[in-house]
Amino acid sequence: MLLVATNFGLKLMIKFPRLFSGGMASEKGATRKQLEKASFTVTLQGVGYDEHADRNKPPNLKLLVKVRGAEPGYIATSAMVVQSALTLLDERDAMPKNGGVYTPAAAFANTNIVNNLEGTGKIRFEVVPL
Repeated sequence: MLLVATNFGLKLMIKFPRLFSGGMASEKGATRKQLEKASFTVTLQGVGYDEHADRNKPPNLKLLVKVRGAEPGYIATSAMVVQSALTLLDERDAMPKNGGVYTPAAAFANTNIVNNLEGTGKIRFEVVPL
């Protein structure tokens, strides 16, 4: 981390990425074999209320979701972008009508985006019981 703090160190890291990443990165990018072997897992924990809960009391629901997928830099990201665009086009009526900028969770809450993403075979969602 100290190298990136100086212009000289940053230039060294950019010029010799393989050396400074222990062989994990190169100026040519990842090979097809590396992309096929790579994957990601993200664990999300949510806390909230059911429809009938008293909002003046502590939240009464907890949820843990694991999102797993193919290589995140190229493969999974492209699936997410394409499926998001298709959902915006195909499910416009399910999107929020009023307001300004929405988080993806709020924008796609009433759509089939999770099923669409799973349908690509590149991303899986798993609800884990707590």
